[in-house]
Amino acid sequence: MLRLVHSTPTPRPAWGEVSDRELLLAEGKRARQHKSGHSYSLEKFGLDAGAIRSGLADLFEQYGWDASGSSARSEAEPGEDRTG
Repeated sequence: MLRLVHSTPTPRPAWGEVSDRELLLAEGKRARQHKSGHSYSLEKFGLDAGAIRSGLADLFEQYGWDASGSSARSEAEPGEDRTG
């Protein structure tokens, strides 16, 4: 299932309380934990999971994606090399 993500931005703390990096890390963590109530099937849009997986095999390998769409490397921090 393909899930669309809709979220509200994290409120920014008062100036000087937190660095931009800390804010980005917190926002990234919050975004990774978000679960949307929306879901759509690939078939509804005329897409085939096997064809997508096959056509993007290099990217699935490079980024450690599994067939269900989750990422083995999703916990990488901003700035970390995700290419292995």
